[in-house]
Amino acid sequence: MDAVATLDYHVYLNYPRAGGRRVAIISPAEQAWEAKLEEEPVYENPTPQQTQTMVWHGHSRAGNVTGPLIYANYGSREDFQRLRDLGIDLKGSIVLVRYYGTQGDRAMKVKIAELAGAAGCLIYSDPKDDGFIKGEPWPNGPWRPSDGVQRGAVSLMSWVVGDVLTPGWASTLRAKRVSKDNNPGLVNIPSLPLAWRDAQRLLQALKNHGEKVPEDWM
Repeated sequence: MDAVATLDYHVYLNYPRAGGRRVAIISPAEQAWEAKLEEEPVYENPTPQQTQTMVWHGHSRAGNVTGPLIYANYGSREDFQRLRDLGIDLKGSIVLVRYYGTQGDRAMKVKIAELAGAAGCLIYSDPKDDGFIKGEPWPNGPWRPSDGVQRGAVSLMSWVVGDVLTPGWASTLRAKRVSKDNNPGLVNIPSLPLAWRDAQRLLQALKNHGEKVPEDWM
């Protein structure tokens, strides 16, 4: 090798603050409940390398939002159109959707919810897709346990190349950066991933409220 170099890039990353994540039912008061969010600990005395990463979506928008909960299946454009066809107003709602489906990109699930007028988006892992309905869950099998959470970023990687603040050019220390506001690579509503353990409680709270969901949404 004629030359060896170490290149440094300064990209936009965000992390949750202590106490900065919460999913809760606050009304009606008799149904008040708060999601656990984190997975059950695996190790009794974990080393730093064994400590589980906090549950959150990278590049999610920060915010504190409250609204009616609406289930939207897999969060595809077709799913949201189906809700509109039923006359359901999504403005200001908290949308609950599943991972996978015809819209597999988690960032696009959040973006489509945003475009539909939702104030926030929760994405959960359904055991029909990757849990105990498929087979034996961990630690006895390969499938996701009920407290398992699928993490990941919700930046629009299919829309923007590279770091979202330096789209299309290298994010060196002195590179020009665009704003996080109205950024084409970032969603504009907060989102969080959920385990089936927590999502199940939200779905139970919706029982006997509103429109009955289509059979293929179950």
